[in-house]
Amino acid sequence: MGRFPLGDKMTDLKSLEQQDKKLTREEHIVNYLKALNTIEQAIEPYREHKLALKKHYAENSFLTREDQSKLLRAYRMAQKGEELEDFEEFINVIKTKLKVGV
Repeated sequence: MGRFPLGDKMTDLKSLEQQDKKLTREEHIVNYLKALNTIEQAIEPYREHKLALKKHYAENSFLTREDQSKLLRAYRMAQKGEELEDFEEFINVIKTKLKVGV
């Protein structure tokens, strides 16, 4: 079972489910926001690191910002097992009917 941050501590899913049945909606809202805040605080150093990496690659002309963006989209598509052909129909409709990117 997964573990979720709740305030300053980690709580396993089973104890969270048991606790959930006894809480009011307002308590659920507070707990959700506490858990979300804990996660966001933990992620922040990585977010800053990611921005520094992007800046480094752009400033040193290794990859432009546009290259980085396209590369990340391609990487995420590959992770999901998607193929470019899966989007071809949609791209054609957008270009021909909406005249976007023409």
